[in-house]
Amino acid sequence: MLLVGLALVAILVPILLVLLGVESSMPVYSYVSSDGKFDEIEMPSKGRSLDMVEAHFDEYRRQVGQPDLILYRTTSRVWWRYWRWSEYVSHPRWSYPYREPDPREEAGR
Repeated sequence: MLLVGLALVAILVPILLVLLGVESSMPVYSYVSSDGKFDEIEMPSKGRSLDMVEAHFDEYRRQVGQPDLILYRTTSRVWWRYWRWSEYVSHPRWSYPYREPDPREEAGR
């Protein structure tokens, strides 16, 4: 019976966090180039996929003539969100190197 109770709590916690506005049901993931002059967001719920971010970044690298630029993920993993653990391991977005967001860039959004 204890296991059933724990399973129920594990299922209800993410739902309650969304309902309370603590957790978004429409996550946004942000990225920035190594030169800091390109930034882009991924919003799967709005059709802005990682493929789109990668295509825009490739185009940016071609435009500036710097094929060695690196795309960094500026969205961190939040490990207490256990319902996202499988995504953290399996989705390609999490294989991008992490870089702290620049507060000046965040203020400009």
